[in-house]
Amino acid sequence: MTNGLAQAGADIVDIDMEGVAGWVRGADVDALLAADPPTSVRLLPGFDPFINELPRRVDAVLPDAHHDRVHRTAGWVSAVVLVDGRVGGTWEIEPGKGGAGKVVVEPFIRWRGDAKRELQAEADRIGAYLERPRPADVQPEGARLPVDAQQYANRVATRLLMP
Repeated sequence: MTNGLAQAGADIVDIDMEGVAGWVRGADVDALLAADPPTSVRLLPGFDPFINELPRRVDAVLPDAHHDRVHRTAGWVSAVVLVDGRVGGTWEIEPGKGGAGKVVVEPFIRWRGDAKRELQAEADRIGAYLERPRPADVQPEGARLPVDAQQYANRVATRLLMP
């Protein structure tokens, strides 16, 4: 493949990122070497393009042990929590009375100390967008919260579409 790209005039360089082989445009190598790793917490919705387009089984982003908790039965893709660029858990909006509710998070891995504070800020940001405050509720690491996929889709659609 590299030879074919070179013959086509593409400036492609073989790289090794922490033991994972890959390709990058030669013009981007210096920028990648100078880049700092991400340090943020983000809540991505189900079927987000970042997760959908992620090649399956990329342990550096989504730990293999938790792959099936994100890519579930019948092609369902869970909403995920990104912690410093890695999938650190899943999340859902748990409805409450009178339109209230909370963001329930199921962590997969141990998070750095201030990540929960950043998670609450992210939940607040989403709550402001939806015009409904959402406190964050982080479950113990490894807790399993069974959620029926159709119920979850209905809950998210209701929260997004209903005033």
